[in-house]
Amino acid sequence: MMPLSTHYAACSWCQVRQYWWAHLPRPLEQELVSRLLHLHFRDSKTKVSGDALQLMVEFLRIFVVEAAVRGVRQAQAEGAVLVDVDQLEKVLPQLLLDF
Repeated sequence: MMPLSTHYAACSWCQVRQYWWAHLPRPLEQELVSRLLHLHFRDSKTKVSGDALQLMVEFLRIFVVEAAVRGVRQAQAEGAVLVDVDQLEKVLPQLLLDF
């Protein structure tokens, strides 16, 4: 759950995305993404090139930031103080269609 601040309400959504992008912790390292990908490969010998792995890491970072921003927007529209799973569930269908 992420507490909302009045700072977010005063910013344009572009600035909020930039803030999230700059302050998002970097847990999506290449090793983690590589392990996640390999968990879903049918053939255990499948390899991922370094460029494809970097692309996937950046894609997942963008996806997470966009989900967080949309969750904040949904919570504000509902007058909620915290972003909860309910808000993320509401924005997920459109988010998946956009990606």
